[in-house]
Amino acid sequence: MQAGGADVNLKDYFLPYQKRWILDESPMKLYAKSRRIGITYATSYRANDKCLRRPNHVQWVSSRDERTAREFITDYVAKWASAANAVCAGLNGERMRVVDMEKGIRAFAAEYGNGSRIVSLSSTPEAFAGKGGDVLIDEADLHADGGRVIDMALPCTTWGGQLEVVSALRADGHANTPFCRLVREASEGGNPMGWSFHRPSILD
Repeated sequence: MQAGGADVNLKDYFLPYQKRWILDESPMKLYAKSRRIGITYATSYRANDKCLRRPNHVQWVSSRDERTAREFITDYVAKWASAANAVCAGLNGERMRVVDMEKGIRAFAAEYGNGSRIVSLSSTPEAFAGKGGDVLIDEADLHADGGRVIDMALPCTTWGGQLEVVSALRADGHANTPFCRLVREASEGGNPMGWSFHRPSILD
């Protein structure tokens, strides 16, 4: 299986837990991950693939700070766009976009020839107000105000957008963060919000 024109065979290239995440089209996806297991890698592949397959698609990415927001474009998306021979501008992080002039919210953008784009910004809850498209919140448990970021992103799914919330747990082990509460609800509390819940084991 090849997706989006990229010369990547999902079956042979990605590990099974990565492939399950890439192929999951659920409107709300929640991933409780370990560190350095390649889920940002897989998620960036999925973001690029969606932009290649869907003209005028918008993928929002919220990272914990401006450095990681830039790296999502320059280190991850750039790899997949290059593998797909995609016409895409901004892969060196040079396309800084103002998302909200009044609040000074800026973002890095990868802009595809078919009108699609990936907009990667630091942890800013207000950035999602009134926005449409798919939203990825990366390392949600490490955001300064992760609960508000998630709350502001949820309405983006109202008109068919997808919300992906991904994180390893904070190093201090605090179990009462908004992300940890979502994980407990999804895994032990009957999953009232209907998340598609992913959590790989050590065997995975």
